[in-house]
Amino acid sequence: MTDRSTNFGFLVDGHDPVFHQLAFSGERALHVDPNTTLLKVRQLAEAFARHAAATCGVFTGPQLGFLDVLRALEARHIVEGEAAQLFHVLRREGNRAAHDFAGTRQQAIVLVGKPA
Repeated sequence: MTDRSTNFGFLVDGHDPVFHQLAFSGERALHVDPNTTLLKVRQLAEAFARHAAATCGVFTGPQLGFLDVLRALEARHIVEGEAAQLFHVLRREGNRAAHDFAGTRQQAIVLVGKPA
């Protein structure tokens, strides 16, 4: 087994290591635990959003949730259109996986990409 994500290997170099760790964990769990994949992809989306907010000088702080961070990014037109929609889909599906113990392999494949 490799220690590099098939779909997200590009995150290894020049990016926060947590990005690849979350992507790789989600990708590895796809076949045995799609619920975990959905959780990890949601965490990855939140890590991206928080990174974007920090890079753009948008205060988020630990007390703000993912939805609050997304709203702040949207209010400043940092994240818009399809990108904003995708962030919200990832947030909702990840929340559903966490709180409703839901999630199928097909849902996870759609959000992660084609399985290796």
